[in-house]
Amino acid sequence: MRDKKGFTLASLVVTIALVVILSALVFIWIDPIAKVRAAKDAVRQNDVLTINLAMVKYANDHNGSLPLSATLTTAKKVLCSTAANIDCDGETEACLIISDNDFFQGYLGTLPVDPDLTSTANTGYYMKKDSGGNLQIGSCISSSVYISGGGKGDSEHEVL
Repeated sequence: MRDKKGFTLASLVVTIALVVILSALVFIWIDPIAKVRAAKDAVRQNDVLTINLAMVKYANDHNGSLPLSATLTTAKKVLCSTAANIDCDGETEACLIISDNDFFQGYLGTLPVDPDLTSTANTGYYMKKDSGGNLQIGSCISSSVYISGGGKGDSEHEVL
């Protein structure tokens, strides 16, 4: 008899099974879905801080007033470019339009839009005042909600 060198069907099946199992374990360990979610949340956090900084600078330059189309209350109002009612955290909220075009030229540039959205008609970011009258800015869509405002911590700023 001749010695045959090569793979048997059983060794090939075992090898493929090991590669599949190791690939699945690596995929689970890397968790790409969580990484994408974390990256989007990092963009949201940066956008909230950018909006907050622009509002603080504007308020400082304009005797505490904000460039908004409506008065802020403790109810959320979503930043947007066209008047409408918008879903935010599963609730329908009013649209809040920035009414001073100079705000975009001197303070913000353009309105940031949530990574899961495509238009300034709904930016995915809201503004409201807390019970103490301090400005709060946050994200409507996130796995971890980022809020900036208030004035009680290092990353918070009192606007009004």
